[in-house]
Amino acid sequence: MPSWSRLARRFLHSWLALALGLAAMLYLLHLQTIHLISWGPLTPVFMGASRIVDVFCLPFTGIAGVLVHHTGNRHGLLFQLLRAILAGMFYGTLARSVARRIRLRVEEGVSPSRRRLLVDGLVLVAGTMAAGLGGWATLVEPSRLRVRRYELTLEGLPPALDGLRIGQLSDTHYGPYVSAAHIRRAVELLNAEQLDLVAMTGDYVHRSSASIATGIALLAEARSRFGSVAVLGNAEHWRGPDECQAELRRHGIHVIDNDRLFLTAEGLQDHELPDQSLAVCGLGDHWGDVQDTDAALRGVSEGCPRVMLTHNPDTAEKMHRRRPEARFDLQLSGHTHGGQVRVPGLGSPAVPSRYGRKYAGGLVQGPSWPVLISRGVGVSVAPMRLGVLPEVVVLTLRQRRSSRPHPTRRET
Repeated sequence: MPSWSRLARRFLHSWLALALGLAAMLYLLHLQTIHLISWGPLTPVFMGASRIVDVFCLPFTGIAGVLVHHTGNRHGLLFQLLRAILAGMFYGTLARSVARRIRLRVEEGVSPSRRRLLVDGLVLVAGTMAAGLGGWATLVEPSRLRVRRYELTLEGLPPALDGLRIGQLSDTHYGPYVSAAHIRRAVELLNAEQLDLVAMTGDYVHRSSASIATGIALLAEARSRFGSVAVLGNAEHWRGPDECQAELRRHGIHVIDNDRLFLTAEGLQDHELPDQSLAVCGLGDHWGDVQDTDAALRGVSEGCPRVMLTHNPDTAEKMHRRRPEARFDLQLSGHTHGGQVRVPGLGSPAVPSRYGRKYAGGLVQGPSWPVLISRGVGVSVAPMRLGVLPEVVVLTLRQRRSSRPHPTRRET
């Protein structure tokens, strides 16, 4: 059995491992500086390098996700570096082994056996399939936007708001991985739905404060009868929350972090009209802000139905522990992206939630109220999706007059 030092020398001497190492460096540089430095005509080179690295790193995403729980920028970089190292070790060792066998056969004139030809053929087929899968996950699936529809009944919803249509736009992540054209396509899908309200649930920018102005301006293209409301996500708090809030307000988008508005048949307003209002509340981000329930429910009567926006679905668990008496009828969140990669039979190997796959996406029952999690428009950490399509959400609210069981639902 070869020693660790010998394995290390094999890895370091492999030309493919060196190539992957250089590509990983480009990848990390691309992550951090694509918006800080103008690369001009070299920008497509950096983007192409990141896609190539992801094709090779895709098989190691699950392992890296288990070893590194992604909870922020620092952990995200560690996750990327670990994937690149694992891929370099595997492909580098494989390439050196294959090259050595070929050299021995050429030098010694050894004819390969049928068994060896079969093994080599299987390795070639497996490598081709892995590359094809990686190409699909990085070049095709992230752009396959869909509209996911839900219909819920809400106790106490005013008759004038029966059939209210809310579009949820989340995790657009404008930046090196998500183009303006992709976000415009998501907004166009929502605009075609003739919505009453657009609810934006955070992470509009990615990696750099330079993405704030354009990333938020794209959201302003969303159209609905009563306008748009928004809360910030962890990405905004990492890149400049005050600037993000100012940009949202400059474009006429109502920011409701730790605040609330009341929706009636006449529109959004600051005070409740008895039996005519739906409270649209917001809580600050679970990672980057505080959650002030008193401020979010200020002036909301006990009988008023309440929809709450907050970026991270884990907030439902946090509120249940800290404020069990607080009541919301529905929570709209994003953040987890459905895990971005879902393996058939195994699910998503890495979901950025303390509660694992529970809050990966869709409508789930939280400890105190139901939580609807959008799988998001863009991508984060790695520019890939596999088995988890990007989406915009269209939610229709129906009136219910009975006592308060779990809301019924219809999902398409």
